[in-house]
Amino acid sequence: MFDDVETERRPALQYLINRLNQNGINVPSIHYMRRHFDRNWPGVAEWVDEITPAYNRLVNAIRATIDPQAIVFGGQIPSDLAMLMIERTKIFDRPRYGVQRPGPKLIVSEISSDAPAIGAAVMPFSRTFY
Repeated sequence: MFDDVETERRPALQYLINRLNQNGINVPSIHYMRRHFDRNWPGVAEWVDEITPAYNRLVNAIRATIDPQAIVFGGQIPSDLAMLMIERTKIFDRPRYGVQRPGPKLIVSEISSDAPAIGAAVMPFSRTFY
C-alpha cells in the first residue's frame, strides 16, 4: 500500500522509536515506549504529523473494503499515541445517492498488549458456555 518513499512515513512504531532516539529520548524498545510514553517527548508531534496522510489512507482503505462498525487501536501502541492518531483521523466520505454512510467508531483498546493470548484463553469458555 505504501511506495518506497512513503514506507518510512507510515504508522510503524519502529520509525517513531528512531525519531525519539534522534531527539535524545532513549527508547530501547516498543515495550519500553508503551510503558513510559509521553506525548510531549520531542519528535512525537512531528512524527504523527508526518505519518497522518498514510495513516488516513490506511483507515479509509479499511473502511472502504471491510466497512467495520469500529476500528480498535490495540496491540503495542501506547494508548496516548492512539488518541493522538484518532484525533487526526479524517474519513474520506462522499455521500452516495445523497446518503452519508456512518463512519467507524475509533476505539482505544483497554486490553493490554497480550490481546492474542487473552483471546485464545477465552475460546474454551466461548465453546463450552456460550
